[in-house]
Amino acid sequence: PHYPGTQKRFTKYTCGVAMMQTPFFLAAHARARAEDKADGYSAYYVYGVLWAALFYAVAGVWLLIKTLRRHFSQTVAWITVMAVFWGSNLYHYTVHEPGMSHVYSFFLVSCLLWLTPKLYEEVIQRRWILLIGLVAGLMVLIRPTNMIPGTVWCKLLVGFQSPASVFRSTYRQLVAGGAAHSGGLDTSNAVLALHERQLDHVLLRR
Repeated sequence: PHYPGTQKRFTKYTCGVAMMQTPFFLAAHARARAEDKADGYSAYYVYGVLWAALFYAVAGVWLLIKTLRRHFSQTVAWITVMAVFWGSNLYHYTVHEPGMSHVYSFFLVSCLLWLTPKLYEEVIQRRWILLIGLVAGLMVLIRPTNMIPGTVWCKLLVGFQSPASVFRSTYRQLVAGGAAHSGGLDTSNAVLALHERQLDHVLLRR
């Protein structure tokens, strides 16, 4: 879809995936310009997206193995991570749908799991706080709902609560938050209805 009266494309999605693909896009764009195919749709850009997904998948697997190695043997770590990669839809979204947000979320969650324990060292370095903030911000930009599992995992990593109590408390917070903001949702729906008319029925019917 386009903005009414213009050729500017409209997208309802957040910019997180595009930000993480930027280095690969720039490399693909430079290669495409060398052959006068810099139109944004040639094969070079497709390969750029493929390489981006592959890079973040491998990096996420590596970070997850490093995280598990803190508590388990190398064999257990590798078996667990390979079970996650091959037993879930992660392989599919890495190879067949690399433009989707899943593999990028996997990488960022792996980063969060690896970084969070560093907050509980005797001397907390500022760089770890900044990196965790960067990762958490990118997680929300990739997919806003990522803030929910991010909160749960952070609580689990602290180690002060059992998994059951963490999930119960998080559920209560979500219910309380939903009740508190129910009036705000009505206002948001009204705003979306206005934008629907302005953007030629794009937001709510796509």
